[in-house]
Amino acid sequence: MKEMTVQAKLEHIRTVTDFVNGELEKTPCTEIARVQIDIAIDEIFGNIVRYAYKEEEGDVTVRTEIEGDPPIVSITFID
Repeated sequence: MKEMTVQAKLEHIRTVTDFVNGELEKTPCTEIARVQIDIAIDEIFGNIVRYAYKEEEGDVTVRTEIEGDPPIVSITFID
């Protein structure tokens, strides 16, 4: 399991996406799946920033877990 924490600001979407993609490189994840995951990251992280922390500042922790053979990747957002 790996995780990172960033401020809940839209400017950090690329940082979160790069972190998750770095973990996905350890798996046989297809390019199509990676693009779909990137879109999901954008939507999830964007919604956290826009709706959970409208007027306030806060942090978001992103956790990745890779288990099994073939690997199963879990991505968790904690705000």
